[in-house]
Amino acid sequence: LLKEYKGREKEVLAGLTGVHKEMEDQQVVAAVGEDIEGKERRSGQKVASAPAEIDDGWGELLETLEDFPYERYGIKVNKR
Repeated sequence: LLKEYKGREKEVLAGLTGVHKEMEDQQVVAAVGEDIEGKERRSGQKVASAPAEIDDGWGELLETLEDFPYERYGIKVNKR
């Protein structure tokens, strides 16, 4: 995937590649019963299907999933 979007990494991390559809926003609004901006203001977090902004600090590029930082994302892993 990284090779496919070489040079557009910041757009990918912000969800601004053109893959995001306006219809998805409307479905989220219908599901939560309110506008996306209002939910984001109250929660301080981006709504899952809403695109972000370039360099807003929400996206993170990982070169590999080896040694993935599970704890950083609140994922608990049982170690064997």
